Amino acid sequence: MSNRRFKFKYRDAAAFRTVRVNGVLGGSTPTGEVYMGIYTQRPLLPESSYVDVDEHGRPGPEILPPMEQELIREMEIGLILDLPNALAIRTWLDGHIKSLQQNIAQQQALNSMLMGKKQ
Repeated sequence: MSNRRFKFKYRDAAAFRTVRVNGVLGGSTPTGEVYMGIYTQRPLLPESSYVDVDEHGRPGPEILPPMEQELIREMEIGLILDLPNALAIRTWLDGHIKSLQQNIAQQQALNSMLMGKKQ
């Protein structure tokens, strides 16, 4: 029995973009999949602002209306995963998280060592 090799080429889709992920909402679907709604979080922006202009036509500082302390969770994309893909993504994330934690620990140890030498 011979092994077969497949070559995968990667291309960005027309709608491809990079977004910051601040959170996720979702859960299991009635069809046995996982739904993930990915969002970014930011402060509410004003709908308008004002500038007073003096008698010589010079603009003054921008005046913003009072704002409530609200945050916007802007839904960026919805992902629907079957169980094998959800598990594969979890495994992928676990590996990268572990590597990142090790890198952070090494950097903190190096910083502590360097700070100790400066004192």
